[in-house]
Amino acid sequence: VSPENGDRENDLTQIFTWAQPEPDVTYWIQIDNEAGFSQPYANENLAVTDNSYTHTFSRNGTYYWRVSARDAAHNWSTWSENYELTIIALPGQPTLISPTDGMKDNDNTPTFMWTPGSNADNHRLLVDNDNDLSSPEENVLLEPSISTYTIATENSLPDGSYSWKVIAINEAGENESTVWKFTMDTVPPGVPALLAPENGDTVRENTPTFDWSDVSDPSGVNYTLEVAVDNAFASIVLSKTGLTPSSYPPTATESLQNATYYWRVRAIDGAKNAGDFSPVQWFVVNTLA
Repeated sequence: VSPENGDRENDLTQIFTWAQPEPDVTYWIQIDNEAGFSQPYANENLAVTDNSYTHTFSRNGTYYWRVSARDAAHNWSTWSENYELTIIALPGQPTLISPTDGMKDNDNTPTFMWTPGSNADNHRLLVDNDNDLSSPEENVLLEPSISTYTIATENSLPDGSYSWKVIAINEAGENESTVWKFTMDTVPPGVPALLAPENGDTVRENTPTFDWSDVSDPSGVNYTLEVAVDNAFASIVLSKTGLTPSSYPPTATESLQNATYYWRVRAIDGAKNAGDFSPVQWFVVNTLA
C-alpha cells in the first residue's frame, strides 16, 4: 500500500503498510538495496504481527521491499510484488565537541572534533576569524567517516578570536552545526612584582600574607606562589596554584617555622601560557623576639 511503488521520500524513517489478506496472520518483510534481494538484506523481519512495519534507514539510496504472509497452519504465501522506494533525506546535524565554545587555547595548530551528521556523504569544516565565516582560514571537505581534523603547521592560526562550524552534506542538501568560538593566545602574561613581605623583612607571625601586583592579560590570569628555604627552590615548603586574587594568607596548617625563606610568583593566563617567575625575594620569620 505505502510507500507506493516508485515513491521518493525525504525521511529516513518510513512506515511500510500492506493490505491484510486474512486475520490472524504473521508477516515476513524484506527490505534490500538490490531488486534481486541478495543476502545480507538491508533489513528483514519474520515476525511482524500487524500489517505495518517501521524502519529507519541509515543512508539515502534506492531500496526494494516485499512482504509474505503466514497463516495459523504455518503456510507461507508467495511474495508480494517488489516495490521500489528512493530515500533522499537531508543529513543529520553535526555536533561540535572541541575546541569547546569560549575555549582559550595556546596551541595554534588545534585539533577539531565533532560527531558526524547521520546520512552525510561529506563534511565541510570551516574556521574563520570572522563571526560570519565568510572568508575562512580553513575550508576542508572531508569524508563522512572522518570526525577530527588538525591544523597543519604551515597553516597555524595567529593569535585572535575564531569561529568554527561543520556542515553535513549529501545530495539532498546541507545541515550545519551550531557555531562555536574560541580564542588563540600564545603570548604569556607579564611578571608580577612582589610587594609583601618586602625583601629582607623580618615578620613576627607564622602565617604572613603574601601580596604581589596584579598582572593584566586578555585571557585572564591565575597565579602560582612558591615559598622555599633555599633560593634555588629545591626545598619548597609552600606551593599554591590557581590563585585568583593577587595575595595569599597561609592557613594554620601551612604555618612557617622560624627561619629564612625565599618566595616567588608567576602568572598563568586562561590559555595556559605560563609567564616567568618574579625575581626572588627573601624574608625571615621570627616570632621569638
